[in-house]
Amino acid sequence: MASRVRKTWNGRAVAKLVHAKAGEGNTAAADVLLDGALDRVPRDTNELAETGTVSAENGGRAAAVAFGTDYAAVQHEDLTLEHPGGGEAKFLENAAHAEQGPMLRAAAEPLRRMLGG
Repeated sequence: MASRVRKTWNGRAVAKLVHAKAGEGNTAAADVLLDGALDRVPRDTNELAETGTVSAENGGRAAAVAFGTDYAAVQHEDLTLEHPGGGEAKFLENAAHAEQGPMLRAAAEPLRRMLGG
């Protein structure tokens, strides 16, 4: 009598694992973005930089970078402001452009590790 080999595929379990790893990647990419933004944030005082945070959103399906002062949006959007302590307007937007490659690599890393690559 021949023996049988059987493998059961549970698509839901796999999808759940992939979503979890993708969430880790989203957070890792947001950490890279925050680091890049902190290199560019206006430094007249350190108050704005100290409010930079990364948070998971939508059940881990997304991650966000935020700066939580009353004036963060003004500092980001007003191109006419001077920053004698260093930094620049569009600090978050500019970081997103400059860090695109490292962010994509950070986002992919948990999935790559999961797949053994």
